[in-house]
Amino acid sequence: DTAHIADNQVTLAKMAGIARGKLIYGDASGDPAALAVGSADNVLTHDGTDLAWAAAGGGGKIGQSLFVSSTTEVTGDTSGYVETGMTQAITPVATSSKVLVFGSLAVRLHSGGTDKSFDCRLQRDSTWIVTDDAPYFIQRYYAQSSDVVEEMQHVFMWVDSPSSTSAVTYKVWINGDNGGNWEVNKDGSRLSTMTTQEILA
Repeated sequence: DTAHIADNQVTLAKMAGIARGKLIYGDASGDPAALAVGSADNVLTHDGTDLAWAAAGGGGKIGQSLFVSSTTEVTGDTSGYVETGMTQAITPVATSSKVLVFGSLAVRLHSGGTDKSFDCRLQRDSTWIVTDDAPYFIQRYYAQSSDVVEEMQHVFMWVDSPSSTSAVTYKVWINGDNGGNWEVNKDGSRLSTMTTQEILA
């Protein structure tokens, strides 16, 4: 009986064998039991009562984060879309990754009358992925009276699925609307920024 076994005298060699990868734990009856082998890449979890195997958490992690900023002045009117200088190339590590693009433009809007505004677009390589028809990406600012100059930080954000492991380049463009003239980074004393992040699947 246990009274005749000195402490620390039962070696591993004297214990009954168990299958490779199994663990010994206390079961619901308080007896030793062998936990079944988990699957590949499983992790050991505990629910506060028992041990169990579970799939390793994954996805939603930031694979890489790139940042660009500019104080270079860019000007325009309603004659067409102009690059704002917010340009960033990123090379995803997997085709399943998503790319989060966000930032802000320092915009100065000149109004020669009421209801002047500007629109922005987001481009991936040569493809327009967000246009001025997407109000959840683009907010338009309207001057409420004539001869008004409005300054603002125009915030933008978009999640894209490039489905590529080749380098892709994101660009933000801007154009005036209803006769509105605009400036980005007026006199080089304002700052615009853009961050591009790869979100792993």
